[in-house]
Amino acid sequence: MPRAAKYSTSLAQIIKLSGYTQSEVAREANIALRTLSDYCRGYTVAKRGQLEAIARVLGCPVEALLPDDVTCGIVASSNRVSLTEDSNDMKKDGLSRRETINLLAGVPFLSLAPISCLLRNEEILAISATNIPILWRLHFDGHHTEIRSILPDYLSLLSALAQQPSHYQQQAARLASQVHQLAYLLAIHYQDFNAALWHTNQSFLYAELAEDASLQIASLIREAHIHFSFNQPELMLKVYQKAMQYCTRVPALFQGRVYIGLAVAHSYFRREKQNALRYLGLARDTFPEYPEKDPDYAYTYWDGFTTANFEGLTYLNLNQPRDAYKIFDKIGKSTLRCTHRVEWLVRQSATFFKLGDLDQTCCSLEQSATTAVALGSHLRLHETQTIYQQARTKWPQENQIKELEEQFPELVLAKQ
Repeated sequence: MPRAAKYSTSLAQIIKLSGYTQSEVAREANIALRTLSDYCRGYTVAKRGQLEAIARVLGCPVEALLPDDVTCGIVASSNRVSLTEDSNDMKKDGLSRRETINLLAGVPFLSLAPISCLLRNEEILAISATNIPILWRLHFDGHHTEIRSILPDYLSLLSALAQQPSHYQQQAARLASQVHQLAYLLAIHYQDFNAALWHTNQSFLYAELAEDASLQIASLIREAHIHFSFNQPELMLKVYQKAMQYCTRVPALFQGRVYIGLAVAHSYFRREKQNALRYLGLARDTFPEYPEKDPDYAYTYWDGFTTANFEGLTYLNLNQPRDAYKIFDKIGKSTLRCTHRVEWLVRQSATFFKLGDLDQTCCSLEQSATTAVALGSHLRLHETQTIYQQARTKWPQENQIKELEEQFPELVLAKQ
């Protein structure tokens, strides 16, 4: 059966978020279950009266349920948003009717600030649940500046809702935890470690409130990565061991991610080589083949790159650069998101340096520096600086090192 117009916000998703079943919505809205099911699948377009009945049951604006190809005016008042058939006055407050509909539905405009005062709490949660996965994707596609301007709205709104006792408190806490983890990633990107640590703590607190073990583990993993960035393996290992306490209650995606983190943490200690290799094996056996199918992937983005990258780091720490090279070489042959690509370039630079390959080290450093600057990643640029300083110490008289210093003055660290 051909599909009808696609809905701006998934009707099926809004029903799920509301806590109702499709049967309950159909009964309360006085609509046949088969008819509602067809609407959810996009097979047919609901009539105006039926949409209003569904919206009343779900507690959401009718506009959030409109198909994308519907064009009608919207008139906003202090206490409601209603449809109008008037075809005049195409602009209101600088927005066209089509733009306003998209804005209310959260697509493609992702900021809640312009409309939050018009929405009920349930509507804010429904729009947030739709938009937050988009924000995560945009982060990994390199749109950090745009997300940085939008994210505070979600942090304040969802945190406030999560702190209010209600039947949707846990849902709000779950979303607040996800948003704080995204804020952590942004803070790390700009090397604001104090903010990053605060966001991981907030994320864990909201995960506890939501009683969500997966979010608790994810929050701890974010905290462990801060210790990794500070080269604090003892603290990193301690946090991963704490995360292990939740592993029996979470999917394989989280178990495998904890195992690969433990492998890296143990690899920093000479006497822990066997433990590092043991956890590598556990990670390979546990991490799902298709992590993208896990519903929690949308706020983790842990995939094949994640496990391969940490495996390569484990081999580097174990002073096995040839094994690390094989891993990173394989990564480089796959398609990478821009945030993953710059991280891979940094790891590749470290690998070539440990292999003693001057030419390849300089080439990789040049690429990683250029990419880090283009992406605005303070973290990756700092990591590149660290490797460059090591290379300059090892090969102080080599022309490639001097040329790299002249070409990228931002890489030159202040001389003691």
